[in-house]
Amino acid sequence: MIRVMVVEDEPPILRGICRLIEETDSRFEVCATAYDGLEALERLESMQIDVVFTDINMPICDGVELMQKIRAKYPSLPVVVLSGYADFNYAQSALRYGAINYLLKPIQIDSLRETLEKIYHKFVFLNEADKRNYLETLIFSRNSEINKQILSNRHQNLYMIHACAGSFPLAETFLPGEKYWHDISLELAARKLLLPDNQDAFCWSFQGKTPAENILIIDLASNNDINTFIKQLSKKLNTGSIPITLAVSGRMAGDRDVYPTATQLRTLLKKYSVFGMAGIITENRNNVPDEEYILMPDFYNLFYLAIQQKNYDQFQNCFLKLLKDLQKRSITQANLMRILDQIYLLLKRVFPTLNDDFFNVSEMITGALSWAELSQDVLSSVHEILTAQNPSETDKDTLIRNIEEFIHNNLDMPITNQMLSDRFGFVPSYISKLFKQNKGVSPSDYILQLRMEKAKEMLLSSSDMMVKDIASIVGYSDSVYFSKVFKKATGYYPTQYRKINHS
Repeated sequence: MIRVMVVEDEPPILRGICRLIEETDSRFEVCATAYDGLEALERLESMQIDVVFTDINMPICDGVELMQKIRAKYPSLPVVVLSGYADFNYAQSALRYGAINYLLKPIQIDSLRETLEKIYHKFVFLNEADKRNYLETLIFSRNSEINKQILSNRHQNLYMIHACAGSFPLAETFLPGEKYWHDISLELAARKLLLPDNQDAFCWSFQGKTPAENILIIDLASNNDINTFIKQLSKKLNTGSIPITLAVSGRMAGDRDVYPTATQLRTLLKKYSVFGMAGIITENRNNVPDEEYILMPDFYNLFYLAIQQKNYDQFQNCFLKLLKDLQKRSITQANLMRILDQIYLLLKRVFPTLNDDFFNVSEMITGALSWAELSQDVLSSVHEILTAQNPSETDKDTLIRNIEEFIHNNLDMPITNQMLSDRFGFVPSYISKLFKQNKGVSPSDYILQLRMEKAKEMLLSSSDMMVKDIASIVGYSDSVYFSKVFKKATGYYPTQYRKINHS
């Protein structure tokens, strides 16, 4: 229902207008009335109103002054002006403040019906694509112009959920979570959990800053408790080998809360995600370990001695003991990164010329789904550093050629570091640094370049092909995300690029 407020200083006329609106269109419900502009503003402060019908000539605060104040505080709230014939010139002043229409009293049914239809389609129910684009702008833009108020006038139980598949992305590298969201729709999973009478609720998901992240904005009806819902959603998503962590907001008031809420939830994920484990993080950080693990002097000295003596076996024994202790404590990813950074500094202390690519902590944590994967990656890198037993240049060249061929033949797939590791038999970090040394860019950047070149070629050679089909061919299941990536790479959205280069 569309919630209406009627402002009129004469009670009999007020009652007649209310009855006429509800009888003319059953989609509209008069939820509030006021006898002057000041009373109307007080009601707007405490109630969710979608459209205001106001008389022009009223005591205390007339219709024009009310329009001025509404435009200042509720810039997109639709307002319809009601006036007598004698007030016509006065009514024109209100139209300058953005009234969508004026109706002469006594109100004619046809004019009212036409106005209500206009409100329904143009001002309240925006085109779905427009709403999605607008909300996506709010999620990522601090200075976005708040001029539509899609959420604030219509939704009373609004929440944001930021879902991260795998480790929180710390590096621009292959992300295991990309394949997960390629196969799973967060929006569909959420809708299936809503009660039958709330299946049409506001529930939309958006690609996060990286392919490993998805953001859900949902309006839960009063019979859907957020705590129950989030537990059910976590259970539904965590059915495979990749852990899904959910950061959940408190209730949002409307559009202006979207950007700060999205920023806060991403910060919570980065700071409090537990490595290798699924979890739920709320604004008060319930169920998040507070203990900060510190690399004790005994461990620190043993690592330093092993590195100094180039004793890989000693390093391995020490590292496996450390990981066992860390896993038992369920430490946060941020804490884990600080510990591995300490080990990296020890390696750098003994080997001052060590290239960062040979022990990239961010890539290791980002690419690992479990303690076993992380252990393999770290130990493999340290073994290479301490023993200096590298493959021959011929072997390296063959490996790079094989990786290139695989990438070219599978651009439509969500290629990951782990996929390359499983296929070619080397740990992800080794493949990444070897490829970067040979090609000058990481595998993920190389794939991005190929995908963008192929997309540009298809946009120009196949003018009738839809953007979503091109996105799928070059490996993007989400056409909106593809458009964002394409814009970042070329400076234009796909449709703009096609139009500019065809003109």
